[in-house]
Amino acid sequence: EEVPFDITVVDIEDFGFEAVGPIGVCKVDVYYSYSSNNVTFGDWKLYATYEVPWDLRNDVPNWTFSFDAPEGPGWYRFKSIAYDCLANEEQPPFEHGTYDAECWVIPDTEPPVITKEYGQPCIEINLGEEIGHAITSDTLIWLNATDMPEEDDAGIDKIFWSFDGITWYETASYDGAHTASHSFTPAAFGLAEGTLYHIFFKATDMLGHITDEYKQKFIIDDTAPVTSISIEGNDTMPFNITVTASDNVVGVKKLTLYYRYSEDGVTWTSWMEYGSVEDVDSYTWQFIYAPHPTYYKPGYYEFYVYAEDYLGNAKSTTPTAEASCYVPPIPEDINGDGRVNVMDLYQIILHWGETGTPGWIPEDLNKDGVINADDIYMLILKWTG
Repeated sequence: EEVPFDITVVDIEDFGFEAVGPIGVCKVDVYYSYSSNNVTFGDWKLYATYEVPWDLRNDVPNWTFSFDAPEGPGWYRFKSIAYDCLANEEQPPFEHGTYDAECWVIPDTEPPVITKEYGQPCIEINLGEEIGHAITSDTLIWLNATDMPEEDDAGIDKIFWSFDGITWYETASYDGAHTASHSFTPAAFGLAEGTLYHIFFKATDMLGHITDEYKQKFIIDDTAPVTSISIEGNDTMPFNITVTASDNVVGVKKLTLYYRYSEDGVTWTSWMEYGSVEDVDSYTWQFIYAPHPTYYKPGYYEFYVYAEDYLGNAKSTTPTAEASCYVPPIPEDINGDGRVNVMDLYQIILHWGETGTPGWIPEDLNKDGVINADDIYMLILKWTG
């Protein structure tokens, strides 16, 4: 029983004796005896007295009073003793020999406490007018129950959860454990990505006390961001590479640009990281590849962008070409090797003194129709060595 609780004394009646007959009941006392172990009971103690109104002495109604278990949790036995109006006292045996009734006052009168937590990955997210969580299909959801009070608790029976408030799942009984935890993943229940769910949860103890029913929103995101690359102005360096990314649920956390180079479009360098940015979904890099001593490296380029969202859903870390371009050499780099040096000077010397339509050959750098010192001067202005 939970305290306080009601006790009712019933069938209060005076039978008297044959010569005189009943004279009525004028008083009823209720005593209790307490035990902490349901084996050894203490002395009887008076708890309540009912002074019966005179006009009701021969038709005494049932008497109900509240009992507050003054000895605390444990086992109680009760006996009621009636007195007629001449003070004759009721004698045993009682209903159960030495007592009329008994009960166990449980120490645990409180429901359990239950909490929910998510493993990783997980982030808080605004879902409408409520703060919820974004998780993946493999994020662990933990339901943790503790029975109360901290001492003398009956222990946890079961933990319950639902994703719609209608269909409920439950654990096996924890058989009175003080604390209990249960975990599962959305994938175990086939929950769909991008759908807004509520998780409902509650717990019971071994005495049937039940927590409040709690709920909170969550959404599943298992998909990496989608990206695109646009190239602009690649007739020289630097030129613009713009990366744009989109993520349907939690947003883009990180973008990293990778590139590789080829002189002939056949043999390529290894992939190299060019730059990385965070907390943006679009970014423009000014791209230049100019290993010393080149002005830049004319040739073929391929690009890949790595993208990651705030749950760690990410594109592959192994680049594959998503965009490409060709960058021509500057005019002074006559042999197109990325350097302006004696090899290009040699090309001018090979055509020294030749004439033709202005710009008819690459060696006519100033486009005046003759190969001479003016072309060498143009070359020296861009000399890299």
